[in-house]
Amino acid sequence: MAPIAPRLGLAADTLARALEECATLLARIGASGDAPTQTARDLAAAERLIAEVKALAAEDHRADPDAVHAILVNGELTAALARDALARARAEAMRPQALLLGWAENEAATRARLTRAEWLLDGWAYLVSLWDTAAEQAPGRQRHVLPELHGLLPPLPREVTGAACPVTAPPVPGRKVARGQEWQAGIADADQVARNERALARSVA
Repeated sequence: MAPIAPRLGLAADTLARALEECATLLARIGASGDAPTQTARDLAAAERLIAEVKALAAEDHRADPDAVHAILVNGELTAALARDALARARAEAMRPQALLLGWAENEAATRARLTRAEWLLDGWAYLVSLWDTAAEQAPGRQRHVLPELHGLLPPLPREVTGAACPVTAPPVPGRKVARGQEWQAGIADADQVARNERALARSVA
């Protein structure tokens, strides 16, 4: 470490810290498309969800069209941006000297570039878990969970899209319950809470 740092114009402790922190980030990114890293797995899972929602909408015309549209527009844009950000981060990782110098010069900007894909995908692991959990239940559950996915879509900020996110806001949740059927609604709500808890546990496992 000591002989290399002066060649880069860095103090030895600065180089050591940059190497350690970059290594932690790069472990989640990977250096190539063959590496099964966390960010790559999250991206693949989001792309699978998008494809399965599209397939369900094509097969079942009872699927909520607004929810389907919002999920596909938001999801396809997110996946495209994350795919590009991941490729750029991996390309930057292939130039270690420039990466370390950039980290020493502006750590915040370098960290933001390396973690952009992870940032874009934040929240999608839970959506995937909710979708997969619904698939394990009775037929039609995935169709019914579409409005919920719509309401949970992570927003895409203007600094990423260049404009407001082009999706419609979900309707305010609510339903009418006939007199005497309140207990059935309570059971349905309890089932949904239990399902969401399973989805949350799956997403953080």
